[in-house]
Amino acid sequence: MSELLAICEAARSARATGTTLFMASVVHVEGSSYRRPGARMLFTSERLLAGSISGGCLERDVLARGPYRTREQAAVVARYDSSSEGELGVRVGLGCGGVVDVLIERIDPTSMCSAINFFERSVAAEQSGVLVTVHRSLLPEVPVGARLALSAQERSASFLHARVERELSGLAERALERQQSSCYRAPDGTLEAFVEFVRPPPHLFVCGSNHDVVPLLTLATNLGWRVTSVDRQERFSTRETLSRVARRLILPSAQLREHVDGCARPLVVIMSHDQDYDRELLGQLLGSRALYVGVLGPRRRTERMLSELASSGRAPSELELARMYAPAGLALGAEGPEEIALSIAAELQAVVARAAAVSLRETYPSSFSERCAYAESAE
Repeated sequence: MSELLAICEAARSARATGTTLFMASVVHVEGSSYRRPGARMLFTSERLLAGSISGGCLERDVLARGPYRTREQAAVVARYDSSSEGELGVRVGLGCGGVVDVLIERIDPTSMCSAINFFERSVAAEQSGVLVTVHRSLLPEVPVGARLALSAQERSASFLHARVERELSGLAERALERQQSSCYRAPDGTLEAFVEFVRPPPHLFVCGSNHDVVPLLTLATNLGWRVTSVDRQERFSTRETLSRVARRLILPSAQLREHVDGCARPLVVIMSHDQDYDRELLGQLLGSRALYVGVLGPRRRTERMLSELASSGRAPSELELARMYAPAGLALGAEGPEEIALSIAAELQAVVARAAAVSLRETYPSSFSERCAYAESAE
C-alpha cells in the first residue's frame, strides 16, 4: 500500500476511536537525507500508525517527544542535525549526515486545511492538488503550520492574512500547473513554506479477467496503486479470485473511457485475449487520459488491430501512439504469468516515475577514478 493511502486509512480507523492524532512531515532538507520533503508519519501518543520520515533515525524521538512539543502550539518544527543542536533541535544519529526539518503537529479533524483531510479528499476524488505549509515564520499573524490547499475542486486557507494568502495562492497555482513540489523562502526572509504537489496513487485498469491478470493486479496492489479489473462479461472461473484483489467493472468498451478519464494518473493494460474486444478497447483508450496503454501479445497482432481501426476511420494520432506500449512490458526474459506481470509492472513504474528503465549499475561511472569523482561531486 502507498504511504499516502496507508496514512489515510490509519487516520480513518483512529478517528473512529476518538484517538488524538499527530503527524510529522519532512519540510526541509539540507545535504543528504534518507527521506525528502513530503515524507510523513502518522502517530498517536503511544505508537506509530503509518508512514516514515527517515530510515529509523528520527521516528523514535518524534514518537517520544512529539506530543509534548505540541502541548502549547499546535505545530512546531524540530531540526535534526547529526553535528549540532539548533534552538529546537535534538542531537541524533542521522546516518546520512544531513540536516532535516520536521514539522510536528496535532491533527485538527475539523480543519479543511488539515493535511490528512486534504489527502483523503484527493484520494477519494482521484485528483491532484497542492498543499502549502508554512514551516518558518517571523510574522506574528502567520503561525508555523498555517496552510493553503488548492485543487481543481477547492481552495481553502487557514491562519493566513490577505497578503500572504495571495502570495501562497500564486505559488500553489504554479505548482499545480507544473505538477511539481518546491520550497519557498520570502524575499525578506520572514517566511518559509513547503509547496507540496499532492497526487493520488496511480490507478491501473486491467482489461481482461483470465487467470493471467491476477499476478499483475496483485503486484500493482502491493505497489500501493488502485486497481480495477475490467471485462464486458462475467467470468465465473475467476470472479471470486478477482474480487479479492481488485475492484471489478463489467461494462462495454465504450463506457470504460469515462472511468479512466476520471483519474489523476490512469494506466491501462489490455489483455482480454479477445481480439474484437481488444480492438474496441484500443480505439477508445488511445484517445483517453491514460498515461500508458499497454497491449499484451505480439506486435503484429496490435498492428493488425490498428490497421482495422484505421480502415474504420479511427486512425490514432502520433501523440496517441506515443502512449501505446505493445507488446506491454520490459525485456526481462519473462515467460510465465508471474514473470510477465513483473515485466509489465516494471514498465508501468518507469512510466509513472518518468524514468528510463535501465540497470542502476548503468547510471554510475564504471572506473574507480570516475566513481571517486562522482562521489565528490554528489557531496
